[in-house]
Amino acid sequence: MKLIKNNQKVRCEMGVCRNLADYSITLDRVGIKSRIHICKDCLNELKRIIDEQEEE
Repeated sequence: MKLIKNNQKVRCEMGVCRNLADYSITLDRVGIKSRIHICKDCLNELKRIIDEQEEE
């Protein structure tokens, strides 16, 4: 899995977010759903949630 800077104009795929995606998470598999596009705000929120879970 890799986090790469997104150069395309695609929308963030996290929930009902309407921002343009700043990053893409590439998965190890191939195919149509091999990337998840995510904006900077959602990425920071996801990081915050993961950090909270690790502290428990």
